[in-house]
Amino acid sequence: MSLLLPMPRLLPPPVPRVGESLKYVISEDASPTASASVLVCGDWAPVREFSQAHSVAPEQLYGHILPHIRGADLSLVNLELPLASDQPLFKDGPAFAGDPRFAQALTDAGFHGVTMGNNHVRDQGDRAVATTLRGCADAGLLHVGAGVDREQALAPLIVTRNGLRIGILACTDPSDATATATHGGAADINDPALPLVMQQLRQQVDTIIVVAHGGLEYSPYPPPYWWDRLVSLVAYGADAVVAHHPHIPQGMNLVPRHGQSPAPILWSLGNFIFPPREADALKPPYMHLGFTAGLEIGPGCVHSLSLTPYHINNGQGLEALGAAGVERCARMIATLSAPSCDRIAFADTFAQVALRLWEAMGRERVAGLTAKLCAGESAGFQHGQAHFVNPSHYAVYADAIAALIAQVPMDREAQEAIEGWYAGTWPR
Repeated sequence: MSLLLPMPRLLPPPVPRVGESLKYVISEDASPTASASVLVCGDWAPVREFSQAHSVAPEQLYGHILPHIRGADLSLVNLELPLASDQPLFKDGPAFAGDPRFAQALTDAGFHGVTMGNNHVRDQGDRAVATTLRGCADAGLLHVGAGVDREQALAPLIVTRNGLRIGILACTDPSDATATATHGGAADINDPALPLVMQQLRQQVDTIIVVAHGGLEYSPYPPPYWWDRLVSLVAYGADAVVAHHPHIPQGMNLVPRHGQSPAPILWSLGNFIFPPREADALKPPYMHLGFTAGLEIGPGCVHSLSLTPYHINNGQGLEALGAAGVERCARMIATLSAPSCDRIAFADTFAQVALRLWEAMGRERVAGLTAKLCAGESAGFQHGQAHFVNPSHYAVYADAIAALIAQVPMDREAQEAIEGWYAGTWPR
């Protein structure tokens, strides 16, 4: 899916009202004809330290977030694992498997539905996809973004809340998890039918929210290709786009629209119930930080957006940050959002991230996988294919190599900020 319209200049987020949440007023229309609240939460994959999440009381697991889950007209969470163990895929990364009791645990917490357009939904094969869909339905959970085939995966979810018809779509970066005509999986954000699906959905609903899964893990910024993808979703009819997958929070921008209020894009919510790994040179300590997105929506617009931050206490649950922590989140979002307003300048900003990652791991990883491919190792072919077709990996390597060929220098100030990001000392 390419960006067919001229690339707009995005707007930075407005100054938020700071309390337990950061409230951003998007539209000043104080008397909407109909309105509803939608809560979107990030990656829910209770593996490792969270593997017993189904037996933990919701009050402990979700803490101060629980009233937001139960108070929204529509509460959604990204279910990022199949609820079955069957035939694990050989893939670039871990193959998750979840307890079937997780579906009822989500219902008990107050969630109305799950988004399943992500890179782990097919980790245990096609039968596990079907089993997970049935398990969610049996627990009373709505689901969107995955199916037993491409057509079902692309199908939108339509719900009515307070007289407002809401259309939800969920999709992911292409990977071995994406559905085709012959096997199940997640909806592909690059599917050529997606713009038509959105056009048809626009005729059936008042408001469209797209939940997207992709981008570059642990990076302070989304790659330029992901910028293009998410902005194009607004061009195709989305009133809001909420993204996750990078395991850390990123910034947000507003897309101007002629005759309408701007559409917000949240580049990454960060982890939710997903155990953060230990920080290192490639993984910043912000893996313990995330926020939920509460959208107050009206017909064709988002009136306001409330981000509620939390700290992930690994294996225990979510904890409030306190006033100073929330204030720092506001500064972080403002700092991370500024570079992505201008697409052309933003490409230069991301090139500095790519150069840093090339030196830290890219050069060695590409050399190792290429050696396996050249030696004809079957595992090398499988791993190399899974790794290099991943758009976010390709973006880093391609951008870094292009910058090296063009002899783009490492910008000292930019590199100091990037190093600060991975050390957890920037933004301040």
